[in-house]
Amino acid sequence: MRGQRKSAMNDLQSNLEKMKGQCSRLADLKVADRNRVLINLSALLKKHQKEILSANAKDLKSLKRKEMRDRLVLNPKRLQAMANELLDVAKLPDPLNKVLLKKRLKNGLNLQKVSVPLGTVGVIYESRPNVTIDLAGLAIKSGNALVLKGGSEAYNSNKILVTLIHRALKSANLSTSLVYLISPKENWQKILLNAHGLVDVLIPRGSEYLIDWVRKNSRRQ
Repeated sequence: MRGQRKSAMNDLQSNLEKMKGQCSRLADLKVADRNRVLINLSALLKKHQKEILSANAKDLKSLKRKEMRDRLVLNPKRLQAMANELLDVAKLPDPLNKVLLKKRLKNGLNLQKVSVPLGTVGVIYESRPNVTIDLAGLAIKSGNALVLKGGSEAYNSNKILVTLIHRALKSANLSTSLVYLISPKENWQKILLNAHGLVDVLIPRGSEYLIDWVRKNSRRQ
């Protein structure tokens, strides 16, 4: 058991290191190519609706907290909305390489403030598998790698969704390591909450308890 936990930790560490090396490839893509990944992912959600709903049914069957059911459930209407939202993101202006500020100093030096990707973004969230697609769409559009720690109750749903995200990345010859889903079996807390130099920003999305827990357990080196 101890050896398995150590292996899982090594897997997460290894994937974070791979992400760091791949971030620039996504950021360097033209916006048309990043948009194409989103359009392909939208099509994959529609094409593989049956598999997604089957995986979601497994999660619903195992769900112990029935009050979470509505947040967890996927259906054709929600999948269509997820697919449409990806197309909406693809239509947005390119957020990268925008000149936000120009300034000429007294010594003649010209300064510019330009929008660039954050790098690797980690998100800890609960229940809602549609958030997995929302996050991937925004990350890909903005040229960021993404670490996903969804709730264990939604793991089967998130797993099939990330599989489709990986297929969309491959369609642009991008590494699947750019989006990584943490398994419930991984002892992830120590690594993710202290991944200085590997994760550029860590976002808790959910309850006040979750946000407070992440704040208290993240440490600066």
